[in-house]
Amino acid sequence: MFRAVMDGCARRSRVEQEGRAWLAWHIEALGRTGKKFPKLKDMMPSDKPERPQKMLPEQIEEVVRSWLSGRRDR
Repeated sequence: MFRAVMDGCARRSRVEQEGRAWLAWHIEALGRTGKKFPKLKDMMPSDKPERPQKMLPEQIEEVVRSWLSGRRDR
């Protein structure tokens, strides 16, 4: 258990450091772009989450029934 906690702490530290390095690199790279600064939308990821589609009442009922079918009475 102790080893798992220590491994998790080490991984978190490594991920945080990699994030800081990524940020520093991009700040410097943007500073070297010259006078024309890129638009924010061009720098943002394009994989926007899709809006959830509306469900028909029958679909909602089916989902709820599937949830309740696995439930044990207590």
